[in-house]
Amino acid sequence: MLFLEHWRPKVPELTRVPTRRSVRWCCPNQGMLKLNCDAAVGDLSSCKAIVARDWRRKLVFAISKKVNTNITIQAEAYAILLAIHIAINFSFCSCVIESDCKVCIDAIKSGVNLIPWRLLNFVESVKNVISDYSHVAFNWVHREANKAAHVLANWSLNQSLISSFDMGFGPPSFVNVILVDASQVFVSVVDQ
Repeated sequence: MLFLEHWRPKVPELTRVPTRRSVRWCCPNQGMLKLNCDAAVGDLSSCKAIVARDWRRKLVFAISKKVNTNITIQAEAYAILLAIHIAINFSFCSCVIESDCKVCIDAIKSGVNLIPWRLLNFVESVKNVISDYSHVAFNWVHREANKAAHVLANWSLNQSLISSFDMGFGPPSFVNVILVDASQVFVSVVDQ
């Protein structure tokens, strides 16, 4: 009997495979801007990218800049900090800053005890910069909802080209993401 047990074909147990919802960029509320930011990390340096769009799904601006770090968490933090400085320097009335770096967004939103040590200076800088600017919100989003900034950061790193971009002057992969995002209406999925 024990011998037969090993010769019977085993039927795998059926497990429920979690379904993944389609997550896409969604426009901010009327009158607001949304700044998506991301970083791409190379061997010696990184590239951060900011993509700003309005409630009409129109690209307001996009920019990429070099970051002198090859530590992912620091590059992501620098991208968020750049987005904050842009929002304040251009006096945006109200904006949402989104990143796919959950650790950074959680660090901004959390109490002092939960911040990873590599982000302590970053969080202190964010709190100092936004202390007089109450019209900014921070959201973590899935990478799929942050695709424009992700594509631009990677392209800029791979091409060693940092610049400002628009629909007439931008990598085709980036312009395509902007066009696809603008043509579809999706509800944002933000994990709280």
